[in-house]
Amino acid sequence: MQVIKEYVQRWYESGLDPDEYICHRKQGNLVEIEEADTGRRRMVLTFCTNDVLGLVQSPAVKQAAIDAILQFGTSNSSTSVLSGRIDLHRQLEDEVSAFKHLGYTQLFLNAWMAMQALMDAFCHQAIPVPGFQNTRETLIMTDVLNHGCIVSAIANAGTRSGKLFGHSPAVRVRAYRHCDMEDFARKLKRYAKPGRSHFGSSPTRCSRWMATSRPYPT
Repeated sequence: MQVIKEYVQRWYESGLDPDEYICHRKQGNLVEIEEADTGRRRMVLTFCTNDVLGLVQSPAVKQAAIDAILQFGTSNSSTSVLSGRIDLHRQLEDEVSAFKHLGYTQLFLNAWMAMQALMDAFCHQAIPVPGFQNTRETLIMTDVLNHGCIVSAIANAGTRSGKLFGHSPAVRVRAYRHCDMEDFARKLKRYAKPGRSHFGSSPTRCSRWMATSRPYPT
């Protein structure tokens, strides 16, 4: 704990602690904030919102949220695998699939959960299936400036979520320079030679992934 105390003390002494604000009401991009240390209130223009489509204060969206809460409650209270899915989720997935011309859409709470699920499912085939064994190793090529959700997921891609000691094939992560396809091709050729394992001495099949992100809104 002494190390933590020293770290926090140096943090505050260096002026690195962020300003703390309490939000009271919003009107579009205008937000009334309260300074936590002084209690002073003022209206400011925010440029850090994720409400890129401006729907947070939409009367139609707010009414739809109220109607959904009255019908389904505030939460499903469990995972969909155990207690089923809310019909609204299925409707939204179907609408997104139709709009994007996709065969299927899967909703996640946020990008961090989606990326972790992607790693578990495709690198490890996380749910054991009798008579099936995954022997395909995985090579992930990632842009050095990828979003934090991608970085976090691939940093833990070597093991199944919550399973430190598993028997899945190896996962190797290699970075390439930001938006540099020449560097990407060079490293892909280096790390993914056909018919040869980079994780052991025996020949093996290897899945190759390219992890990249794009500016939102998407």
